[in-house]
Amino acid sequence: MIDTFITIHKNKAEADLWAAQLPTYGQSLVEIKGPFQGVKVDDHTASPPANIGYIEANGCWVVLAKKA
Repeated sequence: MIDTFITIHKNKAEADLWAAQLPTYGQSLVEIKGPFQGVKVDDHTASPPANIGYIEANGCWVVLAKKA
């Protein structure tokens, strides 16, 4: 069972939808303002780190969720 999630979203509505799927997890919702469009996102829990995509907008929303 996965006990921690960190997800990146292009807008708050998308982040809220994801967070709603984890009602028993303690959660934080963070807005990161940037210019981040095109930044590569890697999963560093994998060895070697695996590319999991790119940020599509200049800012993004991050959901941090941990099983209580």
